[in-house]
Amino acid sequence: MQKLIASVLLGLTLVSLHAQQIVGSWQFDGNFTPQIGAPITPFGVGDFQTVIIGGQQAGVWAFDAGAYLIVPNGACPNGGGQLLNQYTLIMDVLFPTIPGFTSLLQTNPQNTDDADWFINPQRGMGVAGDYFDPLNRFQNGEWQRVVIVIDTTSPFGDDNTIYRVYINGALHNIVQRPSGWGRDGRFALQNLILMFADNDRETAPGWINNLQFRNYPMSDAEVADLGGPTAGDLPVAFGVTGSWNFDNTYDAQVGTAAQLVGAGNFMTDTIGGQSAQVLFFERDSYLRIEHGIAPNGGGSRVNQYSIIMDIKFPSNRTSFNGFTSLFQTNPANTDDGDCFINAANGIGISADYGDPTNVRFTANEWQRIALVVDTTSPLGNATYKSYVNGVLQNQVQIPQNWGLDGRFALQNAFLVFADNNNEVASGFINSLQLRDYVMSDAELAALGAPTAAGIPIPVEGDVNRDGCVDDADLLQVLFNFGVSNPCIALEDLNRDGTVDDADLLLVLFNFGSGC
Repeated sequence: MQKLIASVLLGLTLVSLHAQQIVGSWQFDGNFTPQIGAPITPFGVGDFQTVIIGGQQAGVWAFDAGAYLIVPNGACPNGGGQLLNQYTLIMDVLFPTIPGFTSLLQTNPQNTDDADWFINPQRGMGVAGDYFDPLNRFQNGEWQRVVIVIDTTSPFGDDNTIYRVYINGALHNIVQRPSGWGRDGRFALQNLILMFADNDRETAPGWINNLQFRNYPMSDAEVADLGGPTAGDLPVAFGVTGSWNFDNTYDAQVGTAAQLVGAGNFMTDTIGGQSAQVLFFERDSYLRIEHGIAPNGGGSRVNQYSIIMDIKFPSNRTSFNGFTSLFQTNPANTDDGDCFINAANGIGISADYGDPTNVRFTANEWQRIALVVDTTSPLGNATYKSYVNGVLQNQVQIPQNWGLDGRFALQNAFLVFADNNNEVASGFINSLQLRDYVMSDAELAALGAPTAAGIPIPVEGDVNRDGCVDDADLLQVLFNFGVSNPCIALEDLNRDGTVDDADLLLVLFNFGSGC
């Protein structure tokens, strides 16, 4: 009953997720209904058709010159401004011919000025005279996957703001513009986006099969993985990228198998009054995790992520120099760990282990520890947070030289419980999970304390992200019913900007899933 009351109280507050998300995805299979987001509104003349892409049938929208799509922007402002400053647009398009300048993107919802991204008569893509690379051009009469990546912020200042465009996964052009086009400037998004619009009809007839909108700048690797156009839908999976329960195996529920480096054994323990299969690891032993997350946050490494672990350390842990490593970003383990429990049972790094009056790690008890890392920040004060049983324990301000692609960014693998100079201890782990975004306080509060079943994997309709669609999720939707918000809220399951019948039905249709 107490848990239910807590969930209800949580539902009274609308919580926005500022995580990297797919905030809109549309397929044009005879309608403008989204997989994610709100419906698109067409302007001008067009019709739905069936064509062949890659040898398979696909539903597309064919549009005349001058027609365009009005696309809702359901994302929160980001990049340190009042508008959406960091985002990605993905589109599968075909133009029979490029008669002149042809608009792809217009950031002005009123369409009263020049568009913001074009194909030029030589079939280069860009803006303001920058249409680079004569060897990699848009092709007339062919389906192509075009990706536009916008980041109006820069670690080097607004004078070097970067805009990128790709064709079939290959980088086509990088445009660098002055500060007047920077944060909250020309390319920052308001509440609506116009596709193919231009104020003086620099447009052309064409077809579109897929459109997807993300609230972050995708990396070269992510775009390359998308490749070229297909008749099928663009992928919409996002979130849990690795999950391990250590039930007599290192195999993953999601992702690839974990590797134990050193010595340990599987055994049975009790968590929350129930029997659980857990892994015991010896001192100087650690887990190696190949995470498979594409670079994010605008860098060449994984800069935004969350790690959750259900662990227990014995009471004699502090006998080993007082520090116990939880996490190491260096796959070779040749330098210091990157998150420790100290002798006073705080969690952190570099003498920052949180307020001693806050919740602490407790020896010889199972606890759910979460580490949430975001190395990006317009102020150069990126953070990582640590949580104990869903309660924020500490927030470390990361210096700028440890920021984007720095100390806490992930390479191809990371280590759990490793340290180069033996600031480690023997212990137990029941469950481990990795997510490719920055989890919110509300999500972690919903996960709460450890259970014998391990860390839940969210399912559709799971508002509070505890892995079970139940009364708590229903109540959150009901308490926030009718709320409209320009940002994505937990209760807005279909991300169309309003908590309404559609969200309620997603809970009801999936009621009991994961429980």
